[in-house]
Amino acid sequence: MFCVCLAQAGQRGLGNPAAAALATDSIKPLQIGDTIPEALWNLPLRMVQAGQEGSTNVTLNDYRGKLIILDFWATWCGPCITEMPHLFSLQGVFPAKLMLLPVTSQNEKLIRIFLNNQKNKPIGQLEPSFYTIVNESLRGYFPRQTIPHTVVISSTGEIEVITLPNLITADYLRAKLEGRKDTLIGQKREFRLSKPFLGSNYETTNATAYYTGFLGHIDGLTAILSTDTDTVARQIHHYIGNRSILEFYALTRLFGGLPLQPNRRIIAVTSPPDMLPHIQANGLNTGYDINWERKYTYCYESYAPMAVGLEGIRSRLKQDVDFFFGLQARIEKRMLTVLRLIKVGYSDTLSNDGERTFVRNGRVVHRLDDKQKELGPSPSGAINYLLNYPIDEFLYLLNECNTDTFGPLPPVITATDLHGQTRMNIDLPDDLTDFEALNKCLVKQGLKLVEEEQEMEMFVLSDRATEKSKPTLVLSRLGYIPAESAPTVFMNPHYNILN
Repeated sequence: MFCVCLAQAGQRGLGNPAAAALATDSIKPLQIGDTIPEALWNLPLRMVQAGQEGSTNVTLNDYRGKLIILDFWATWCGPCITEMPHLFSLQGVFPAKLMLLPVTSQNEKLIRIFLNNQKNKPIGQLEPSFYTIVNESLRGYFPRQTIPHTVVISSTGEIEVITLPNLITADYLRAKLEGRKDTLIGQKREFRLSKPFLGSNYETTNATAYYTGFLGHIDGLTAILSTDTDTVARQIHHYIGNRSILEFYALTRLFGGLPLQPNRRIIAVTSPPDMLPHIQANGLNTGYDINWERKYTYCYESYAPMAVGLEGIRSRLKQDVDFFFGLQARIEKRMLTVLRLIKVGYSDTLSNDGERTFVRNGRVVHRLDDKQKELGPSPSGAINYLLNYPIDEFLYLLNECNTDTFGPLPPVITATDLHGQTRMNIDLPDDLTDFEALNKCLVKQGLKLVEEEQEMEMFVLSDRATEKSKPTLVLSRLGYIPAESAPTVFMNPHYNILN
């Protein structure tokens, strides 16, 4: 998984304007095989250490003669943060011969706020050993469109590889330290292909080449999605990199958003956890597991006449996923239990004004680090609560059952007399996955979730085996799945439907 560097681009120009200009105007980007220039060896780099005030200045020259790993990251990049303990563990394997330098272009204030919020999270577990370089100029030497972005510099000062952190292993580093060339890892590739996935050793009598096909996972390839049109050859080249099966169905755009909404999909296949990245019952996310990605993500490529058009290509993609993986995807109306949010009495907590706030374990939950802060319990003592929260966004939280916040819950809808933009203050239970406790909290505020049967449009994915066996389907964070098929997935056995 990868993060696109839009937020980092927004950081450009912060700090020293002259340094920013230098990074974009006068620095030559470095490639694999290039030697580190003296200017870069001696470039002052500000290092921030967890648990310490202020910062110190270092240079790459301080570590010359060692193997150096530059790992570009940001506080909003989940894959970057998840892989950080792995990289620090490698530093511990080769403490005298390896130097890991995490690098961010975000400002020091944001990094401090982020570190203060990291209790029981991957980087929080590294404290007080975690540190990072805070620098914008390095971006000029190592431009990138996505992060994580990891550069390995040899002990002789050459760029060994530009890759991803989860591809770096102790065996690879040991080989580099021993000067061996027999151990290689995948290079990072971003967005556009320089050549087709599939090639031919045969000469043809004309330039025509139409085909579609799947390949396995390609190490180092970002999760690309692109379409190139050749107006001379009158061809469309459409390619998708390292995506799961369910993501391919979503990319067809034939099913709306249902394939990506857990409680609106039925995954009636032999092994549902193979279909998409997911959070397991133990809290681990398979989307950050390179071994899972190598086994269950794929690349797709299509060369077609321009006349087919993008809609035709998407339709063919759906056919190919069905055919090559032995699946059948469709939209069906199914009768199932839903939860309706209703009023059960007057509540003066409704119709509030002010900034909406979701507080979890006493801290404000926000995607921006500078918005996260310690707020403490609510006036009634709850550690989880909502302030001035629109009802429709509360429903979105409840329906987002692929996360560790609420659920898994069936589809949650609202009564007609509750306006979606009505804001409310609500205390939440300590255990957000406890539905009964959640409903008790809602009742105190004049609201309630009630069960009712309703016909809903569902995305349905099945294989030949389950079409024959017709198993009972149980709601989980993957969606409605056969009960016996995924013991590692968090389920809610109270809600089930017949296949």
